[in-house]
Amino acid sequence: MTRSGWLAYYMAAWIIGSVFMSVGMWVRSPAPPGVLNFSPPSGFAVLVFCFYGLLLGAAPSLLAALLLRTIARIAHWETPAPWVIVGTVLTVLEMLVLGRWGEKFAESGPKRFDLFFWFTIGPAGVWNTGWWLTIPVGAATSFLLYRVHRAFRQEPATPSAGSGILANHD
Repeated sequence: MTRSGWLAYYMAAWIIGSVFMSVGMWVRSPAPPGVLNFSPPSGFAVLVFCFYGLLLGAAPSLLAALLLRTIARIAHWETPAPWVIVGTVLTVLEMLVLGRWGEKFAESGPKRFDLFFWFTIGPAGVWNTGWWLTIPVGAATSFLLYRVHRAFRQEPATPSAGSGILANHD
């Protein structure tokens, strides 16, 4: 693990953000039984839905996490409130922009599975399910990213008052 925690931060952004969004989409409109061949929606169907959410949400969640962490470092935020507010706004804006592009991409001719596809197809699905889902998901994910970022924060090394306990006691 790195000292700055970048790996933990971006893994948390990808996994937590994608799973939260997948569960939110599932609760909003679970897949019809014919799609996954399950008569009632089951726990396994939710796991499959989350797996696809991880695939289609990787690029957008990593982009949003990069933007959020960059803004937070520049602004020197020390409390969770600005992380949550800006993270929620970034999530809504990202889903709006990428979701609209994804809709246009889906309406266009032959499909190419290039970088543009991976950035836009997940947000298009989120936007079509309900744009308001991005508000609680963005807030919850941003708060957890603040906690991960804070856990790996680099503190300047200062000697504590009790550090001389084992020193020479002559």
